[in-house]
Parts: sequence; C-alpha cells; structure tokens
Amino acid sequence: MTSSSSHAKRDDKNGKEEKEEKSSSSSEAHKVELLINIELEKVGDRSWPSDYSIYRLPETLVDEKPEAYIPHRVSIGPIYHGYSEHLKDMEARKMLCLDKFLKRERPGAAAAATTLSDYIKAVRKLEEIAYQCYPEEDVNKIERNRFAMMMVVDGCFILELLLQYEDRTTSESDAKWSFLVLLDLILVENQLPIFVLEALYGLFINEADAWTALYNLI
Repeated sequence: MTSSSSHAKRDDKNGKEEKEEKSSSSSEAHKVELLINIELEKVGDRSWPSDYSIYRLPETLVDEKPEAYIPHRVSIGPIYHGYSEHLKDMEARKMLCLDKFLKRERPGAAAAATTLSDYIKAVRKLEEIAYQCYPEEDVNKIERNRFAMMMVVDGCFILELLLQYEDRTTSESDAKWSFLVLLDLILVENQLPIFVLEALYGLFINEADAWTALYNLI
C-alpha cells in the first residue's frame, strides 16, 4: 500500500469522525434548545421583580430584624405608605417641607418661578415609568392621582431636606431631625425613582439635564 493511499484513508476516516461529532453536537444542541423553548413558553409575558428598580425584601428577612428595614420616621413611595400611625403623622411634616420648597428662591439666573402645577406636570410625564418601578402589589392599592401626588410630595420633601442640609440654615433640633430622617431614606424599600428627583430638581434649577447637579447635592 502506497503512502498516498494510507494518507487518503486516514483523511477519509478523520472526515467521517468530524461529521459524526458535528452531527452529535448539533443533535444535543437541538435538544437543549427544545428544553429552553418549552420553559420560555411557560413563562410567556410574565413580569419579574428584575423589572423593578425598587424591590421588596423577602418577608423572612424583614421579620427577622424589622428595625433594620422598616422606616422609623418617614415613608417614601408606596411600599410603606400608611404602614403605621407614626408614619401617617409625618405626612403633615412632608407638606410643610413641600411648602418651604415651593417658596424657595431658585439658584442663579433661574427663569420665571416654578409652580406646583409645573412639578405635577413633570411627574405626570414620568408617571407610567415610575409606576413600573414598584411591585404591583404595592402600586395597585393606590389610585393614580394619589400616586402622582405621592411622587411630587415625596420628591420635593427629599429635595427640601437635602437643600436644608446643604444650606446649614436650620435650627439644631431640625438639623438633628433631618439627619435621622435621612437614615430612613437609605432603606432599600423606602425609595423614590431617581429620575423623578432629577426631573423635579431640574425644574428647580432650570436645567434640562440635572443629573450632575443632583448627584452633587446628594
């Protein structure tokens, strides 16, 4: 048998083995693809918590140490809205902060005064996106106008606190209260979508892109 004939047979054998491997690999891939497609059909268009930007923690975690996760002084957003009497009592304080925020002198060469109506209109444009940031179980219990009101009041309340902290113009007791409230604002479930704050602050400083200014304020 010649050398060239041996090489030809070897090449032919290698070629068959490669084809068999490719065929086997393709078959296995097809089986996996079928399994994945079956699971995708089960899922359908279902929404998952990963769609939210503000999450609910597992109940077992919260129940184990509630003082670490449930706000002590003020609720922000729908998750703990009306959760307890002491949080309900703070709604009046929020309104006072909103009033102070609306009466604030705007910085720099800001244009005409921004009204409450302007802030409401800004939030209305983001309402649907903000609504999707929370678990359905929490937003479905709140009527849409109430939800928009919550976004405006809570957002302006947060901004007023941050501006007071920056100004250092509050009394010692108010400064202490503001600091304690700020501790509630870092709780995972006690949050407002950041783009709502950005829109409200953008109106206040008369800038379309207020992210950098808001970041510096925070």
